[in-house]
Amino acid sequence: QTIITYFDEISPKEISFKIVIHPDSTEDEILKFLEAPTQLARALCSDTSANYVRDLVVPVFFDEPNTSSRCAGLIKSILIDQRNPRTGLRYGDSEKLWFIGAINPAGGHYATQVTHPSLVPHQCQFMSIIEDQQEKYIERLLNSTVNKQLGKLGGVDDSVLIKLTAIIHELQARCHKLFVDGDYGHAVSQRDLHRVVWLIETIYELLKHSKMKADDKKEYFAAVAVAAVHYTYVTRFPQTHNCRKIINDELKTLVDGKKVFPSNVDLNKSRQEVLRVIVNRDNFKINDGIALTNTLCENIFATLLACMSPIHKKTPVAIIGDSGMGKTLSNRIVEWNLKGTLSQTQYCQKLPKADFRYIQGSSTTTSEQVDKVCSRAKASQLKEKDSACTVLFDIN
Repeated sequence: QTIITYFDEISPKEISFKIVIHPDSTEDEILKFLEAPTQLARALCSDTSANYVRDLVVPVFFDEPNTSSRCAGLIKSILIDQRNPRTGLRYGDSEKLWFIGAINPAGGHYATQVTHPSLVPHQCQFMSIIEDQQEKYIERLLNSTVNKQLGKLGGVDDSVLIKLTAIIHELQARCHKLFVDGDYGHAVSQRDLHRVVWLIETIYELLKHSKMKADDKKEYFAAVAVAAVHYTYVTRFPQTHNCRKIINDELKTLVDGKKVFPSNVDLNKSRQEVLRVIVNRDNFKINDGIALTNTLCENIFATLLACMSPIHKKTPVAIIGDSGMGKTLSNRIVEWNLKGTLSQTQYCQKLPKADFRYIQGSSTTTSEQVDKVCSRAKASQLKEKDSACTVLFDIN
């Protein structure tokens, strides 16, 4: 309570700070960002009579500082010399200010710069989770998150969670091997594990508002879980890429081998059934002249994920396909239907109101144009916190 009172007096908005560096970052942006943590560190140092703040520090986190070449010198001055090269202000004079940098390895498929030589001796290199630990990590992630979210349905069969843990672990390792072998340039990470769990939660959130009974929803858990795994690991590869078929076949083999479903259940059919329970003409007002194909259903579903994302995990969704596949149409259908309490169907009335902002991308689109639309979207989201302000970036 004493610490809370102290911070109420100096009124800091936060006590830890993070800046994401990117190729377009400027020195002015970085120095502007440092003003708040520097001010807070000075305030903590100035009150020597306050014993309760003696051990408090202000961590400043630089995320991916080696993605920007034009700010490399400034970042080196801040992290190593602990000073502002423009003003001469020494950040190191404050023992309360701690700098941390997360650096991705240079080379490969990730756009990074070579780490500044003076930073190399200070690196602590971390490896990814080793295999036996990863399986335990997945198991705990599923048990703690999925069971907590779905407890209102009476819990989930533990045997299904054990099978699901093994399937995710195998697919994670398989995708990693494809990346290492150079067949495809998108590595997997812990983000993919969290994405599976988020998808399970979100699909259930969408399923929850349908007309299904609670017992039916429990029966659907295996199908929902496998659908989440499919959208995490299979659809990350382009339609025509050989890796997509490899991972899809691997998923089918694992699902059949683990006996997740009865032997007469088709994997693709079960996923389509889940989609059709969510995306249908009872839940969404769709013009009779529009054919509700499987492709359009999946595009509408992906757009729904993007709308649910700002409310939950802020996970971006990319819909990729040839012209005429219904990508823009699916966005319009979701926009027409998600009007909050003014929606025309009971199902959509229970979903967040969609506030769409469009960016028509082309070869001449600039970072400033994108930033302008995103800034407006962020301002709108702050005003209407119950709405889903979603930026749709249409790239030709």
